[in-house]
Amino acid sequence: MPYQDFYQARGYSHYKCSPRCDDLALRELFVDRIYDTLVDEDKFRETDEVIGDIAGELEPKGYSSREFMEILGSSIDDEGSILYNAVKYGVPIIVPALNDSSIGIGLTGLYYRRRMANEPFMRIDPIRDNWEITQIKIHSEKTAVIYIGGGVPKNYIQQTEVICETLGYDRGGHHYAVQITQDTPQWGGLSGCTFEEAQSWGKINRDANKSVAYVEASIGLSLMVGYILQSGVWKDRKRLKYTWDGDMLTKTEQVPLGL
Repeated sequence: MPYQDFYQARGYSHYKCSPRCDDLALRELFVDRIYDTLVDEDKFRETDEVIGDIAGELEPKGYSSREFMEILGSSIDDEGSILYNAVKYGVPIIVPALNDSSIGIGLTGLYYRRRMANEPFMRIDPIRDNWEITQIKIHSEKTAVIYIGGGVPKNYIQQTEVICETLGYDRGGHHYAVQITQDTPQWGGLSGCTFEEAQSWGKINRDANKSVAYVEASIGLSLMVGYILQSGVWKDRKRLKYTWDGDMLTKTEQVPLGL
């Protein structure tokens, strides 16, 4: 998501298509297909290079994915961009598998150039990510999780409680949990892991208010968001804003929506 957002904010587009396109013909045209969406591979590679160039201007040290997402978001000016608005409103975006993305491809290009020239370079530090997201859990009286799908991000968020316990901060697991998924538990994958299984690890609170909907994500999420907006339950509520100093969470505050 962050890469596609950055790509779109730079003025490029995603195009609707049939999932039954001739993929070999698309390859000849240097057009990539993401199920029913097409993107321009030339523009993707150009965007990869831009990401590498932005990273190349940074001090050669370790950065969390949150820090790098803020850097990318600060480089664009698009009110419709998720990255742009995350910076504007102080919302952290943590990407636990950043190397497995086109952003990772751009950073690998930088790594290669600097490595071959025997020059220092910035790097993404995934353990710094662990520390940052764990601080959010430590500083929260209660936490809620909403999973769209599963996989790496799901367990990454759930394991914050386990990390808290190893550091001496037992927060009792996440107190509220919602998941929209098409995966079921019998296949053994993390995406289908039940909240009850997570309770055996202490990741979900023993008395948590939890619910799972087995439905395709674009349908389930749309229905859920539509209900929230139409019911007005969000009105007069505040949101959280986080302030960071390097990898240290220095302030967590409730602020009105829109600030």
